Order: sequence, then structure tokens, then C-alpha cells
Amino acid sequence: MTIVNNHPDEYMKHLLKVLLGSRINIEPKALWYLGQLHVEDRELEKFLQKISFSSSFNSYISWELVQSEFSEKNKSKDNQSLPKTTSETINETNPPSDPLEDDQGNPSDIPDYADLMDDVFSDMDTSSYSPQKPKQTMLAPNPKVPVSENPILNPTINAEPSFEKDVKAKLERAKEEDIEASIEAKVEEDNEGDRKGDRKGERGEDLERKIIEKSEPTSEDHPKAIIESSPSTPPPSVEDTAINRLRESKRKSWEILSRASGTSTFKPIASEYAPEIKILQDPTGKLYTEGKLKEFISVQQDKFAKLSDILKKRPEATGLLNINMINRLENSTEISFIGMVVEKRQTKSRNYLIQFEDTTGQCTTLVRQKTQDVHRAVDHLLPDHVVIVDGYLSINSDTRSRIILVNDFYFPDSPTTHSVKCPEEDLGICFISDTHFGSTGWLDKVWHRFVDYLNCRIGTDRQREQAGKIKYLCIAGDLVDGIGVYPNQDKHLTITDIYKQYEASAEYLAAIPDYIKIIISPGDHDAVRKAIPNPAIPKDIAPDLYNQGYLMMGNPTTVSLHGIKTQMFHGTSLIDINMSIPGMSNEDPFGTMKELLRSRDLAPTYGKKTEIAPVEKNWMVLDTLPDILHTGHLHKNGYGKYHGILAINSGCFQAQTDFMDSLGIIPDFGKPTIVNLKDRLNTKVIDLVGEY
Repeated sequence: MTIVNNHPDEYMKHLLKVLLGSRINIEPKALWYLGQLHVEDRELEKFLQKISFSSSFNSYISWELVQSEFSEKNKSKDNQSLPKTTSETINETNPPSDPLEDDQGNPSDIPDYADLMDDVFSDMDTSSYSPQKPKQTMLAPNPKVPVSENPILNPTINAEPSFEKDVKAKLERAKEEDIEASIEAKVEEDNEGDRKGDRKGERGEDLERKIIEKSEPTSEDHPKAIIESSPSTPPPSVEDTAINRLRESKRKSWEILSRASGTSTFKPIASEYAPEIKILQDPTGKLYTEGKLKEFISVQQDKFAKLSDILKKRPEATGLLNINMINRLENSTEISFIGMVVEKRQTKSRNYLIQFEDTTGQCTTLVRQKTQDVHRAVDHLLPDHVVIVDGYLSINSDTRSRIILVNDFYFPDSPTTHSVKCPEEDLGICFISDTHFGSTGWLDKVWHRFVDYLNCRIGTDRQREQAGKIKYLCIAGDLVDGIGVYPNQDKHLTITDIYKQYEASAEYLAAIPDYIKIIISPGDHDAVRKAIPNPAIPKDIAPDLYNQGYLMMGNPTTVSLHGIKTQMFHGTSLIDINMSIPGMSNEDPFGTMKELLRSRDLAPTYGKKTEIAPVEKNWMVLDTLPDILHTGHLHKNGYGKYHGILAINSGCFQAQTDFMDSLGIIPDFGKPTIVNLKDRLNTKVIDLVGEY
């Protein structure tokens, strides 16, 4: 990478075409900065792909974002914002003053790119863009930032200097810290004398502290980026000994498919039975929204109501009060309530301040480090989780300040007595996901080996007998690789037309025996909206899939297959959960799926990487428990039973992508999971690549 003293029009046009072709907007001085650096195409592509998968990115490249990314690679010893150059060479020992910045560190002499934009836009194929106001379409930031509030598009706005924003933010945060510290210190000083009883042990110890402790913001105060390291540097946790042990344990449990060919006289038992399918839940055709504020509120209210009904059936749900009633109490007392987590924050003394709300109000609770079990469990308590809180309301008799000391909290969870009524027929279900037809990473040989297995053409006698019992094939999303899912995706596609991707998928699926009923739900790469819940893949985009008789469902969806309630969910929220809970890993999808079942919520937190559509009904709540929960998305295989419910993440048929590499994910491709319905949902993973 070199710094140039000017910016040739041809290079700047090329740079703009790359950015606009990726549907990414850029601030003029950020564009100027990239032009000065003369970033190579490969490095630019890596940068665009990295930021696109960040949870905090909103399709708008700012000066600060570019500066922080590229100055890190070129910084001198004194950490200047821009690399220092002399005759296109960086002098580390005696760096000259930077000619590209003024005294305040801002870029100087930024040219007007209006004419250049006109030239670039006229050269590009604009058929995919809106014909109205083309320049605004190209330069406008993400819709989350209104055009009227953007200083780039509205020059009359005097943008507040970033350092002033930082100062104001710090002042606001300092005020919050003082409030939190006062609450915590007051509780520690006054609670011993005001409390009546000590139901849960030594809650009154060490409450005479008089030092006001200021709280510190933790990672919960800031959104976590999905990508925290470069694609070439996997996160350290991937190399952890426990992870390696888990990988080895999974490999030992997989059954390697034999290369032996079967006989032509073999008759699969599944061909003798008719399918028995009932649709229990499908969002297709029921997802109406206008994007109004009341709909955003409605989806959360519906979630709270459903989970409250579940919580009220727990044995701990006695003497529940609403938060408004608690806030009106005048004396210290034991209380319990159902609340949704608004925010949790760890203080300097490692206690937790957690704010809850219900439909009547909000309250603040304190989890002290001395309550070790509860303190550790707070790691699993995420924003928007709905739980029962059991605690002690402490009210200072002099100041009337109040705080709730948490004794315990209880998730909705699934009952340990969940039982499955297995059918008498000796049949099976095969679970797969993330086939990604149309991708350069699609593993065609592994797929065709899978088809041979389903046709009972390869394997040992026992393996072919097992394959002959498969009556249903469930595909949990990302059937195709899609179009425009991430910047420059076309470079990683063998089929660049979405219609032809689905035509190819229908052709590949047609090779599967016709007695096997195929159920397909969409994922984030399929031709549906990104926000969940999703409707089924549209018939006008994938007509062949409908014509071939496959059951096209939404996401999430629940079907009964020979009496076994099977829920399919692509699993876009799994990465959010793994990034939010310490100790969770993409290598262990079953561990993550247990969190879904414990919270009875497939997408617990609103506002993370997983987008949730503002519809009146919350489709993510597990108000009715399935017998089998099937997810994908992680490209990792894993399964297990939690309270009698079988949870499966089924791997993929795609080689490692740059995105997976950035997360440290080594994909488990060619690992279909087979469940025997008659034999108490006995589960086996077939390794299609073990001997090859």
C-alpha cells in the first residue's frame, strides 16, 4: 500500500464502482482517504467483507472507520492517524509532519467528487437501482440514519466534532456511574438495618462499606462485532484444549460411510409407507407489517405475554407482583415478579445492576458477587430475556431510596418430564442444512455421495438398511448461496442468477428417491427477507421446487412427521448468543441450542446481528415445545437431548468461506444426521467424507 500525492481519475472511478457495486455508501473524505492510500482490490475486498459482517456496520463507511482500519496497518511509533511518507517510503525513525492532515488531524483539501460521481454512475449498469434521485441512492447512508440528519447529504447541518461527542458521552456516562455507585453504596450501608429476615443466607455481610464505588462499563454496554480478528487469525478460543477435545469427541461419534456398493435387489422399507405430515406452525402468508412503532412494541409485548404464561406454570411462580405494585411498596419486604431484561451492567466491585421491565413499569435490581450461583448465572441472562426474579426489596427509611437484591431468577425452561410418543413404524428422518447450491465452495462430490447413500447404493448392509428407513428429509435453510448477500459475492458464485440457482437445486434434489418427502425452510442466503420470521421461498422464484412436490415452509416452522413434532429454524441467532455468553462456542451448537430451549425463545435479543421483523405475533417464542429442534447456519454438526428434547445442528455441504474463517469455524461438511423414530429418537451422524 502506498500514499500518492494526487488521485488519478481512473483509479477513483474504479474505486467508486467497487463501492457502489457492493451497495455500500461512503463519506467523501473517507473516499478521498482510500484514494490517497491507493488500496489494492484484494485488500479492499477483504476490508468490505470484514466490515459487512460486523454487527455495528450500517452500510455506511465513515472517515473514522477507514482511518481506524488502514492507519493501524501503517502507523508509526507515535501512533499517528496516517502513515508518514517521504518519496512514497515510510520513515519510521524521523517521520515528517503529515501533509494530508491539518492541525486538528482532519483531512485537508478534499476535492468535490460530484462530477466524478456523475461519470461513474453513467458508466455503471443502473438497472438494479432506483431511477429516482440516483446520486442520493448511491450516497445516502443506511435507512437507520435519516437523510435529513446526515451532514454529508445536508450541508446545512453543522456536524458536532467527534471529540466533543466523546466528552459529552463520557460526562453522561459519569453521571450514570455516580447514580449506580450511590445506589450500590447505599444498599451496602443501609440494608443490614432495614431488612426483615435473612431467608437466603448471609445477605447482610459486608454492608457497612462507606466507600462509593463507581461502576465501569462492560462489554454489555457496547454491541459486539461479529468479527474481532482478521480472517487469517482465528479467535484464540478455537485452539483451546477443550474445543479440540470436543472436536475429537464428535469425530469419534460419526459413522463413516463405507464405499461398498449395494445390491440392486435391496428394497427400502420407507417406500412401503405413505408420509404422515401435519403443519403445526408456519408464518408464510401471515407476516403483515407496515413498519410502524406500534408493531415494534407489539412484537415485544406478545413475547412478554407468552413467556409470562409459561413462567406462571413454574412452581416458583407464587406471590408474583407487577413492577408498578413493587414500586409503590413503602417497606422492605420479600418480593417476586416477572420481568424482561432491559440492561445489565457490572460494577467495579463486580456486582451486577440489572434493569427489568414489565407492562407496568421498570425497576433496578442488584446481584452481589457473594451470591455465587446467581452471580455466575447472570452470564446467561441476555437483554430481552423474560424471567421470574425472586428477591428482597430494600428501602432506606431515611432517603426512601430502594433497590431489589436478587436471591435467584428462573428461566421459562422446558419441563424435565417432556416425553415423546414414538410411532410403531421403523422409519427415520434425515436432517441437513446449508447446501449453498451455486457457491464455488459447494462440494458436489460430497453431495452426490449423499444422494447415493439415500438411494441405498453405497454403504455396508447395515448402513443401506438404515438409509432405506429414511422417510423424510428436512433442510433448515440456505438451500442456495443467494445473490448480493455480502459484498462481491459474485466472485464466489458458479451460478450468478438466483432463478438458475433454484433450478439447479431442484435438479440436484430430484435425484433423491421420490418416496422420501422433502421439507424445506429458508435461511439468510435464500431469496427471502433478512429479518425473521421468514415466509417460504416464493413460488415465482423457485417454481421447480413446488412442481416437484416439496413442502415449502417458512422460518421458523413446525411440522408433525409421523407424530414427531419437528421444529425447523435456520439459526441466525446462534452466533449472537455465542458472542454474548462467555464460554459459548460455535464449535458446540448443542450448547447454544440449550440456551434457546432454556429461554423458550429462538431469538432472545432484539437489535443484535439477527434482525427481527416488527409483526404483531412473535413467532420466535417456543410456547409449544417440539420433540426435535433442528437448526443450521453455523455449518457445524452437533446434537444432544435437553430435558427429553432432541436438538440438532446439521452441518453443511460447503467448504470453508472467508466469513467462517474469520469466526474460526472449521465446517463439518457432509455430516447428515439420521434420527430413528421408532427407537426413541436414536441419532446417528453419517460421515460422508471420512474414507475419501
